[in-house]
Order: sequence, then structure tokens, then C-alpha cells
Amino acid sequence: MRKLTILLTGIFLIALAAFTLPALAGPTHKAAFVIGQTRYAVDGQAKAMDVAPFTENGRTYVPLRFVGNAVGVTDDNIGWDNASQTATLSMGGTTVKFTVGSTGYTVNGQAKAMDVAPLVRQNRTFLPARYVAEAFGYAVGWDAASQTVTVYPPGQDPPPVTSGVQAGPFQPAIKSLEMHVGSKVATATKFDGSTYTVTLPVAPVLVGSKDGLDWEISHYPDVYKPGTCEVDPNVSGAIYVPFTAVAEAFGVPAGNIKWDGSKLTVYGWFHNPANYRIYTVGTTQGQDMVDGKPGTGHLCFPLRTENGVAMMGVSSQDDINYELFEGINGIPELINGLSSDGGADFTNGVIKEGVYPPQ
Repeated sequence: MRKLTILLTGIFLIALAAFTLPALAGPTHKAAFVIGQTRYAVDGQAKAMDVAPFTENGRTYVPLRFVGNAVGVTDDNIGWDNASQTATLSMGGTTVKFTVGSTGYTVNGQAKAMDVAPLVRQNRTFLPARYVAEAFGYAVGWDAASQTVTVYPPGQDPPPVTSGVQAGPFQPAIKSLEMHVGSKVATATKFDGSTYTVTLPVAPVLVGSKDGLDWEISHYPDVYKPGTCEVDPNVSGAIYVPFTAVAEAFGVPAGNIKWDGSKLTVYGWFHNPANYRIYTVGTTQGQDMVDGKPGTGHLCFPLRTENGVAMMGVSSQDDINYELFEGINGIPELINGLSSDGGADFTNGVIKEGVYPPQ
């Protein structure tokens, strides 16, 4: 009987431990490393390395310590044995060991193999990020256009890439830009009063409910012709213009705007190139990352796509204005200057954006 009691007590304690021990947190971080750059980003926050990733024989090599840091391994849990040239990383019950010059490595003592061996450059150990990241439960991606390695939790979107991004706000390149529904030709006015032509990738279109469009077309048939209007019950009435072309005309660097056909990402807010906002086609909701802190934003009108181009709406509310110019609270947006009078003139199908230069 006494043995049975001891046995039952043991089973109870084991079961209790199973219910009371905290579960290890899964992967939560997102990081991006750009080939040739010593700046990298973790959870939207810019960080610096003393060496840069590189490519060799078609493979991408990233400094092991910084990949470990990016997925949450602290420096005091990264060890180096000089005699055996072995690096050890430990976190959350997982221990990984890599040896310079060897394609074999271990995860919690279990032997595994890589297709390339870690190597040493500038007194740092390098290897493809995949082997460190996957050992700790992360996924790894590669953006060939920007030469960026991304590390992120499986099942989630990879972090936005920041190659070529500059910190805003930027000095306004022009005073105003006037656009017309149905025309790809826009007129830019400089601060000295001179003008020049900007060719838009697509023409602005009037978007709204059917009843609203029928009214506009019937009253202004010379302005709203076939092909210049689109029905969308989610839009009360707005003239949509190509965001990237307008932003670049006012002075936002092309590298600060990323567009993949469904998501528009804009970088460089508040003096930090790693800060960004993401908007998705069909919604007004946005995601912000400012100095490593996630947040939300919103547009007044759902982001649209026209022939593969990201479009924002302008009416009495002006999404272009809100995204580009300094707000009433004095916080600079992408362009360093207060917005001037502008918006949509539905009578003539004209959209005008303008900015007062900073004093």
C-alpha cells in the first residue's frame, strides 16, 4: 500500500509540473540583413554590426553572433572555444554548436549537416543564417532584388527590406503638383515659379458609389469620360492618384517606397530609416513600426491598385497629404514642410497637392 501511495504521489507531482511549468515562448522576432551593409534591423529597429554580410560561391554569409542576437540569443549565451574553433549558442533549452571549417554541427547533441562550412573573416565567424535561425525555430527568406536575408517566425510575413532606404523627412523638391482625372500628364511647379511636366504611370480615376458616379458623370460629362470612373461601394467618393509617383515628385527617394502589388511599404519616418508603415490593398488599416515599437495607422480611403500601381484617395480628406506633409501637430512626415491648400476639385476633375517649405 505504501509503495502504491508513493507511486501515485510521484505521478501527481509530474502531472502538476506539466501544468505549472511555463511554456517556452515561440519565435517572435523579425530581422533583416543586407549584403555589404553593417546596418541591420531587428523588429524594425536599426542596429549596427562591425562587419557586413557577403556572398561567396553563390552562398550568403552572415556574422553568426549577430544572427544569434537577432533571434534572441544574448551575448552571454554565445560562447567561443578558440582551441577547437567552435561557437556555441544557447537559448530556451536549445544548444547549437558550429565549428569553423566543418559542415557538421549539432543541435542539442544531435548531429546535423550543412552544405557549406562556417568560416572566419575579420575575426568574426560567418555562415548562412539559415542554420542558426532554423535551429531556434525561425524561418529564413531571401530578397534577391535588395540582396536582403530575412529572419522571421514561420507562418508570418517576412520583415520589410530596407536596402537603399534613407532617413526622412526630406526637403521638398517642388512646391505643388497638379493632376487631372483621365490624364497621365501632371504639372509640377518649383519654388521659383517655373514648371515642368511629370508623366504619371497611370491616370487618376474617380472612385465612388454608383449613384455618386452617375451624378458626377451626368453633371460633368466633359470631365468624367468612359474609363475615368470606377464603382466601389466602400468609397464615398474620391479621386485616386498614384502614390509613388507623387511622393517621388515631391522628393521622397525611390528606395524608401516598396510595392509588391498588394502591400505598400514606406520607410524613413521620424529620422529613422528602419521606421516604416505598411498598407494593404482593399483596406484602410496600416501597420507602423517606429523606433522598434509596433503600432497602427489608417487611411481615409482603402488603398487601391490600378494597372499594378498603388493608388491613394483624395477628397475633402486627403491621404496623399496626410502621408507626405507635416501634420497640424507639427510632427514632420516624409516631406519637411507644411501642406498648402490643395485637394480634389470634382467639378473640373483636378487634384492639386502642395507644400509650404520649412521656415
